[in-house]
Amino acid sequence: MTLTIDIISTGKPGTLRLPIEKIYDGGTSRARNPRVQNMLRMIGYGENLGSGFPLILSAWKEAGWGKPVLENKVDLDEVELALPVELNESSQKTTQKTTQKTAQKIREMMKTNSEISIEELAAACGITRDGVNYHIRNLKKKNKIRRIGGDNGGHWEVLDEVSEQ
Repeated sequence: MTLTIDIISTGKPGTLRLPIEKIYDGGTSRARNPRVQNMLRMIGYGENLGSGFPLILSAWKEAGWGKPVLENKVDLDEVELALPVELNESSQKTTQKTTQKTAQKIREMMKTNSEISIEELAAACGITRDGVNYHIRNLKKKNKIRRIGGDNGGHWEVLDEVSEQ
């Protein structure tokens, strides 16, 4: 069985407000904007103070993936979080099938409604705008769709499947 390790890496400007050890331990938080953090928590879009990183650690451990690495890059004035993801052959095949199904669904929706928006596609597929744009780029590269006109007032053209020989 083949094992592939990918890393999801995300960053944000600014440096950590706590030592890395305290962040790994959890339970302590120093928000950059406590009012915004409190408001988001009150409406259900925020976690309890200091619980975010331990939740990430727990989820990665439960999935059997490598330990997330948090790095405070003071010289660059940014924080980076690297999340190792290990995919075995079975999970890679599942991911490929899901990707193919999503791309096909996008094509079918464009065929049904040539003026459908990115937002409508994202909502119908249950993915982000960036996810839809990823599929659109790939579909364009494979000459399966084409955009006629601009973002406002334009429409999608779904190109016929060419049989591969």
